[in-house]
Amino acid sequence: MEKVLQDKEAQVEEKDTQFEGGITEDADKCCLCVPIKLGVTIIGILMVLSGALGILSLLGTLSVNIILAIIFGASLAPVLVSSFFFLKYLLNDTPETRAQLPTACALIILSQIIGLAGNVVYVLFYGASFGSLINQLISSGITAVLYFYYMGVCKRFAESA
Repeated sequence: MEKVLQDKEAQVEEKDTQFEGGITEDADKCCLCVPIKLGVTIIGILMVLSGALGILSLLGTLSVNIILAIIFGASLAPVLVSSFFFLKYLLNDTPETRAQLPTACALIILSQIIGLAGNVVYVLFYGASFGSLINQLISSGITAVLYFYYMGVCKRFAESA
């Protein structure tokens, strides 16, 4: 009886994601209830839109402050690469394009780190308010947590190909 119980636990660990507090997510789900393909497609569409809006924001920032535009551009570069990876997946769903999706999510986390470092420089050397740094820290932290989760979802999705 104990062996059967251990085998059943091993099967659950193989297929499902276990979260703190006992919440279990099926391997074929995103956000606990959305089919994983739909979830990854939604993440992808939002990433492509984010990249496009980032370019427009960069153009607007260029007219306001060149130093801020350089910092913003540095943090936007990983977002654009991530958007490109998701766009490739959206246009052609193959094991190769799926394999790039976890990297795309990691690039968003990198973008948040670059943006936060840039904000520190801007506060220290160009007189921006300390409140803007705290705002960026909170926003970057939330984004990083979400994209760590999305990276796991994309990894499961890529492995299911």
